[in-house]
Amino acid sequence: SEGLSSSDTGGVEGRLIEARGTSARALITVASGTPDGALPFHIRTARGLSNQGSLRVSRDSLWDGKSPLQPGTAVRSIARYRQPERIPFRAASGQTLAFEVHSQRLGAPTDLLIRLLDGEGKVVAENDDGKIPGAAFNKDPLLVHKFESPGEYTLEIRNLVKTTGEDYPYELSVREARPEPVLLLGSDRLAVRAAEAAKLKVKLWRRDGFTGEVPVRLDGLPAGFSAEPATIPADSDEVEIPVRAVSASPGDWARVRIVTPLHSSPAWESIRIASGGGEGATFGRVSEVILAAARPASFSIEAQLNTVNLVKGGTVEVPVAIATAPEFPHSI
Repeated sequence: SEGLSSSDTGGVEGRLIEARGTSARALITVASGTPDGALPFHIRTARGLSNQGSLRVSRDSLWDGKSPLQPGTAVRSIARYRQPERIPFRAASGQTLAFEVHSQRLGAPTDLLIRLLDGEGKVVAENDDGKIPGAAFNKDPLLVHKFESPGEYTLEIRNLVKTTGEDYPYELSVREARPEPVLLLGSDRLAVRAAEAAKLKVKLWRRDGFTGEVPVRLDGLPAGFSAEPATIPADSDEVEIPVRAVSASPGDWARVRIVTPLHSSPAWESIRIASGGGEGATFGRVSEVILAAARPASFSIEAQLNTVNLVKGGTVEVPVAIATAPEFPHSI
């Protein structure tokens, strides 16, 4: 490995410190001004780039493993099967805390469970798969809980997958519930035909009960394309941004991001990549849209029937609608 490679690694550097057989260790340094959130990267080698991975950048202080867990603190560890990790913390009466795990969304093949236990060991709340828009196959827990009674509590976290190892890292962040807008991709690709407008959908996760409108825009839009800023209304969770290929030629393309000044992370979605047989899968995070200029269609052919009933020896006529552009020189 020769280091990290990414269009987003401003303030982030990586170098190889050890390689043994098929595994290696790298030292990654993150500058203090790097925004929080997931950071996509590739490993740069003499033979090219690796597949994409993700770094999670956070300003949360790390739990020391001894004192009670406090809001604004993160636990980073390896997910274990059967034996849960138990973390003590204290909650005040009426306090609302959010417990969020980042693991599977960053590519680890985990399925974690978190539980909150009171001083007597009774389960007061738990979550397995958090309901996170944009992560259709999410296995990361997300639990927001309001504590009615003050006192000492314990957080349990364990892996439901019957394996362990270095490939199962996680980060658990504990924070005071804070409403904020999180943008989500409606699609990670868009083809724009000349003289036409294509609509790029962006969705909104109103995290921790965020209310209000959210301005959005495209970042990194190249010359030849145009897109006006848009706003997600307070009573909606999505908006469509019209994108035009003003002077771009067919085949021109670029990677763009959907951003808002109200949050440091661009719009993203979690994707599931299955093996050929569908037995195994890995997960990744996409935060860019592939934008391409396409040539207008010269013709179209469309069957006017969806289904037909045909007996043995019989025949049937299927009407077909054909449309051609004025400049199309051939017959169909």
